[in-house]
Amino acid sequence: AFTNTAPGMVQVILRDATGRTVVVQSTMEDRGPATIQLPVERLSAGCYEVGLVLPQGDALKSRTFLKR
Repeated sequence: AFTNTAPGMVQVILRDATGRTVVVQSTMEDRGPATIQLPVERLSAGCYEVGLVLPQGDALKSRTFLKR
C-alpha cells in the first residue's frame, strides 16, 4: 500500500536478485491511498525488489520481499 499524491499512471517495477526486471505493470490510480496486487505466483523462489514510480515522476523507496 502507498499514498498517491496525484491522480494518474503508477508504474510498478519488480526486479530479481540479479537486478533483472521481471515484471513491469502500469495502472491508473486516483489520488490518495492505493494498493496494487502483483502476479507473483509464477515467479521462482528467491529475493525480489519492488519499486513504484508515481505520476509526477517521483520514485518511492523500493522494498524487498522473499518468494518461497
